[in-house]
Amino acid sequence: MSAMRWWAQKIAKDNIIARDKGSYDIDKRTFVTNISKAKVLDDARLAKITNA
Repeated sequence: MSAMRWWAQKIAKDNIIARDKGSYDIDKRTFVTNISKAKVLDDARLAKITNA
């Protein structure tokens, strides 16, 4: 969207791009979550790893 807004500004037609992202069905950004992505392996699966 920033590229489109930049382009519209350069051709002096700022009003051709809507100001809100809802008009284009663009979701709100999600950044870093507080949920760990670590995996826990049981001993049997851990024993299958041969590379130190």
